[in-house]
Amino acid sequence: MSNITTMAFTGAGARPAAKATHQSTALAPYLHEVGGGLLTAGVEARQRVLEVDGAVPVAVLGDLLGAVIELRVTRRMAAVERRGDQEAVDEVGVVEAAGGLVGGVDPVAQGLPLVVYWPGVTDDLPDSARHCDALLYNIDFAPTLCELLDIPAPGGWQGESFAPALRGEAIVSRPYLVLGHGAHTYQRAVRTRDHLYIRTYHPGSFRAEWESLFDVTNDPHLTRDLLADEPELADRMRGHLAEWWNHYAGGPGALPDPMHTTLQTGPTYYNDPGQYAQHLRDTGRAHLADDLEQRLTPLGGATPVSWHAPHIPDVRLAGGK
Repeated sequence: MSNITTMAFTGAGARPAAKATHQSTALAPYLHEVGGGLLTAGVEARQRVLEVDGAVPVAVLGDLLGAVIELRVTRRMAAVERRGDQEAVDEVGVVEAAGGLVGGVDPVAQGLPLVVYWPGVTDDLPDSARHCDALLYNIDFAPTLCELLDIPAPGGWQGESFAPALRGEAIVSRPYLVLGHGAHTYQRAVRTRDHLYIRTYHPGSFRAEWESLFDVTNDPHLTRDLLADEPELADRMRGHLAEWWNHYAGGPGALPDPMHTTLQTGPTYYNDPGQYAQHLRDTGRAHLADDLEQRLTPLGGATPVSWHAPHIPDVRLAGGK
């Protein structure tokens, strides 16, 4: 019987799940039900690719790999397992489950562990070469596949191949990553090896701070905001975000940044801030409704231009002001 030996990519600062001991500062407006596990498989005969999509329990994944071993086809099959949204336990004041509500750019929910088995590549790696914590993007996986399959990667791709890591070689990590979230809030974050900087452009219905800074190595649950205590570090992280934006969106021919061009509407697909503000008042939490209305007031005295965003929610109408 064959054994499957893999290469694991966890990213910097990965940690096992732990129970939080601090209280939430953000109240999620709605909790959507998450559908049960759904397993769909499609086989493309010409390429002999088996694609498993959906919420796959770990036990089912183990059964699949067990069947592959029993069929003795491990030498002819590559396996890639990537976990999606992980459970956040009150990081940045949000409690969220895999596939459930995601309030913003916390690294726990957006960190995507990756396990790869590739015949002839990962089989004989020593244990010391089976883990990589470099800062990688999920878009790095496509050019990695191209290199492993010995086909040219299309021009214009922003991802970078990490195939050398699969071979057990040391790779140079990016100095930082930029994460984004635009479903329940408009946020971007800069993640370095040890720190996380979060910039909120639109809070949605959350009590999100406009800026936050955390030491993720020594404070993995993000309980202490260092923004006021580390001004030089904060400026450096702001510089990284500006550098990233200027590179991808600030030059000739660049498309408008959708996170900036939709600020008047905001992330209102899943929840309406006006309705939520009224709900807060109806349930005896008028102070939170006042706080939400204040957060949604244009900064710097900017005037809303209604003809640019005809469906913009108005918390003042819901609050009776």
